[in-house]
Amino acid sequence: MRRFLQRCLLCAAAAGLGSLFLLGTTPAQETKQEAKKGAAAPQVKGEDVKLRGQLPPNWGKIGLSEEQKQKIYQIQNKYNAEIARLEAQVKELRAKRDQEMRSVLTEEQKKRLEEILLKKIK
Repeated sequence: MRRFLQRCLLCAAAAGLGSLFLLGTTPAQETKQEAKKGAAAPQVKGEDVKLRGQLPPNWGKIGLSEEQKQKIYQIQNKYNAEIARLEAQVKELRAKRDQEMRSVLTEEQKKRLEEILLKKIK
């Protein structure tokens, strides 16, 4: 029962992360000056730097002002690194899970599974 709950939790987390990924958020591009300085501030020498990104599906149809778009891009940037870290963690957990599941198989079953997977790739 505990493993079932763990799987459910993992699936829910993966689904949540997947849906965030599917929203189509992309990191805004840095200016050359920001990249050199490593600055995260949206302003360079007092000038406003326009962030670029991608709005979630259908958000472009609701009449967002340029200011709203910039705030949305800033929010996306704020969360992108954390989302990427969590996605990497989920990938690592899946690999660990798969390795543990394979340890249950006999050598013959492992061979057969590899054959099936190789046929599927071709």
